[in-house]
Amino acid sequence: MAEDLINRPSHYHKHAVLVEPIELCELLGFNLGNCLKYCFRYQDKGNPLQDLKKAQFYIRRILAEDDDQIIFRAYDGGNLLKKRTKVYMDIFRHNEFVLALATEGYMGLSKLIDEKIAELESKND
Repeated sequence: MAEDLINRPSHYHKHAVLVEPIELCELLGFNLGNCLKYCFRYQDKGNPLQDLKKAQFYIRRILAEDDDQIIFRAYDGGNLLKKRTKVYMDIFRHNEFVLALATEGYMGLSKLIDEKIAELESKND
């Protein structure tokens, strides 16, 4: 049976524990959701450096906003969604990118992405 690249690509559910990582990403704001999406799958699609650079692009957009946004910015009034997002963050806490975000915020996530990019670039030299 051929892989369904539209509805259920393997790089989306490869890291699923109880839910797919994309279920967490879709609860977050656009930039953060995309950033984590690329972080989750960077080793699974054949061009890890490219995916990490995409993640870097999105985290830099967040940092450039220069405001006091919070992870749940899009859902400030939605306590149920905040609770659901926290549950998903806990589920994926084993992921080093989610852990960096949860413990060190956007700057910690950005630093980890930069480190991973540098590591991959040094291997390519």
